[in-house]
Amino acid sequence: MGFTGTRKVYNIGGTKAIPLLKNIVSGKVATIVAQRIVLIDPRGEIPEMDLLEFFEKHVEPAFWVWFAEWKIKQQKNNLKNHPKG
Repeated sequence: MGFTGTRKVYNIGGTKAIPLLKNIVSGKVATIVAQRIVLIDPRGEIPEMDLLEFFEKHVEPAFWVWFAEWKIKQQKNNLKNHPKG
């Protein structure tokens, strides 16, 4: 099972930094791919292009389907909780 948490985004120089949860095992470097969401191999074991290929083939397409469904569900919940009139 994965971990969840929220973290503050820090501006450091010209970059942004997000601290990892303390229970995540990490190496000296991490491999990162991103678009709307971020996928990180905190141990840096997966080469960048392999992680990018996985991200573009599996993660991004599934995310956009889920996100569209989630937005519809949120709109329906808002209508139920805030009826007009």
